[in-house]
Amino acid sequence: MKKLTLIFCLAVFGLWFNPLYASCTKEEIMRLLDRGFDKTQIEKICSADNGEKSRPKSDSGSQGNASAKLQVAFKDHIIDYKGVFEYDGETAKLRVKLYDQETSRLIKEETRDLELVFSEHGKGFRTRFFIPFDSTTPNPHYHEVILIFEKNEDGSIALQNCNQDDCYPGEVKILKDSSSSRDSNANQPTLSGAFRLEYTAGTYVHQALLIMTGSSGKMRVQFFDPETERTELVEMNMQFKRTLKGDIIEGSEPTDVKKGKKHPTYAADNFEFKRYPNGELKVFNVDDNQVAVEVDLQPIETKQEFKEALKKFQWKLAAIPEFEEPLR
Repeated sequence: MKKLTLIFCLAVFGLWFNPLYASCTKEEIMRLLDRGFDKTQIEKICSADNGEKSRPKSDSGSQGNASAKLQVAFKDHIIDYKGVFEYDGETAKLRVKLYDQETSRLIKEETRDLELVFSEHGKGFRTRFFIPFDSTTPNPHYHEVILIFEKNEDGSIALQNCNQDDCYPGEVKILKDSSSSRDSNANQPTLSGAFRLEYTAGTYVHQALLIMTGSSGKMRVQFFDPETERTELVEMNMQFKRTLKGDIIEGSEPTDVKKGKKHPTYAADNFEFKRYPNGELKVFNVDDNQVAVEVDLQPIETKQEFKEALKKFQWKLAAIPEFEEPLR
């Protein structure tokens, strides 16, 4: 056993001092060995050239930690990502907007921390995004992103997004100052969480469950319909927008959940938020028929409440939304 241990240590020692592995620390090499990577794979991941390529640097020419602020655009099989990537040599952040490729619909806007990881394609920065739905998958799910940067011979930076399925090309533009990274829509509102809503149209009480992740979400509403003389269950897509009239969560595509098709009479709900001079916050629903009512909105604060609400509205999610983590 001691002999085998010695041989293993010598092998690691040889890898650590091999100049081909100059961009990996001893701990990183150990993790790669633990995960079953062989010498050839480690050489590809940790070669000095690859290390230089994988860590985009600013034009400052400093010899300290690598740093970069890059305007990036990349994609996967159904989503376009557009935003700003920042890396200071230790931490990486990505502020990005996600668009559905088929409909050009803004799915969400989010800022995520990324972790430096090793993949078969080289070093990359990984995170994942919770997607309420897209044109390919109508149910909530996740999309993994691994950004791999490479420096070209002409000094430009190449980018690809590699996930478990494939690698997709991207575009990079180096931002020389913070003013050039400003986005005209960067002040768009975001909201993550689950909320109970109740509002009354005439004498008919509407109860709803709203689930938001960033700037987009879904809502289900129950009410008694006098025309059908039964309880209806309607689902809508919801989009948080900043408009000239203020912040609005705009509903669209009201669908009869039981029949799986567009509801013939339901007017989509649109929620307006108003903060008065005394600090009081009020929420109003102005539907597509311009019927306006005040809304009682209450955040869901515990996992048990969330599970009970899902059951009440006959809602089965394909994945647990990220906002559930802070719930008690």
